[in-house]
Amino acid sequence: MHDLLRKFFGIRQKRRNLPAGSVPAVGACLVRDGITMKVTVPLDEELWDWMQLSDWRVVNVPHERRHHVKLPDSALKHLVAADHENRAKVHAHLLHISKSKSK
Repeated sequence: MHDLLRKFFGIRQKRRNLPAGSVPAVGACLVRDGITMKVTVPLDEELWDWMQLSDWRVVNVPHERRHHVKLPDSALKHLVAADHENRAKVHAHLLHISKSKSK
């Protein structure tokens, strides 16, 4: 009910981006613009820096109530396997998958 009232009166505020952090552990959840991806393989520092520049952040909230589109568990494996030249293309493909899931 409280949520409905906040929506009705237009007093909702957009949340700011989460701060950048250290490399997430396997099992952590990453979020970007309503898309969630689970960390299924270890990330190296260089890939994590690239992902942070692409606005990916670690979800630190234990019980996330926001609704996100979940990417398949294999999504991060594809991103890790991509070389530097094709990484942006694979990332764009993953975002395209998420948009088609949300429709």
